[in-house]
Amino acid sequence: MKSFIYIIRRFKTANVLNLLGLTVAFACFYVFMTQVQFTQQYNKGLYEHENLYRLQVKGIFMLSNNDAWSTYFTRPMAESLFDYPQVENVFVYSADHGPCHIVKDEGQIKTNLTRILPGSMKALHPKILDGTLEMNTDQDIILTASIARTCFNSTQAVGKPLKLDSELEGTVVGGIEDFPENCMISNGVFTGLGEGNKNDLSNWNYRCLVRLHSQSTAGEVEANIKKLFLKLRESQYEYIPQDEREDLRKKANAVRFKL
Repeated sequence: MKSFIYIIRRFKTANVLNLLGLTVAFACFYVFMTQVQFTQQYNKGLYEHENLYRLQVKGIFMLSNNDAWSTYFTRPMAESLFDYPQVENVFVYSADHGPCHIVKDEGQIKTNLTRILPGSMKALHPKILDGTLEMNTDQDIILTASIARTCFNSTQAVGKPLKLDSELEGTVVGGIEDFPENCMISNGVFTGLGEGNKNDLSNWNYRCLVRLHSQSTAGEVEANIKKLFLKLRESQYEYIPQDEREDLRKKANAVRFKL
């Protein structure tokens, strides 16, 4: 022990540097492992995440990076997934979701706005704190707990009016528990999609999460989506010259889908 104390006193600078080095090393290790844990747990806080899949498509956008998988989808194709017996539910939302402000007399409150297909919130199985998950009109709003508390000092906000700076005004019909921070669903305000692009097969501006009854049916669902895509594409060839149709069919056959 005396020798140890002597070394510390004799080589103060070296020992201070060693101590600082160890401190930095432990700090870096902690930050690194925190990020690793965050990544490994991403989306795993969602209800029965094992049966929840993100729908992706490859080859639909004729861009320079055509080999990349995309999460964009058309609304009519997304809505058709509800008819598949292998599918329990589908969460369909607009890809242009993002920051917005809730307008109050005392100022504005920053939050996130996500436009969803009415009824599709059930696919995520959030814990309902107040009201319902049903959205019967374009003015119906669902709030997550954190923003409800910020706006109304309570998670019990059903029946209260809400105005957004996007000029959307509505009434709260449901309140749900916050989704985990490390998942792809943003907490905040959820409103309906309205009737926009309901039958538009050319607008790839929607995303969807598909909840299956069983993981074993994922491949079957992917194949069915491809068949539906080819069928819908074929219906668009009516006014296209015959000599151009084969090239379009070839490009359509090259498109791939996966969950």
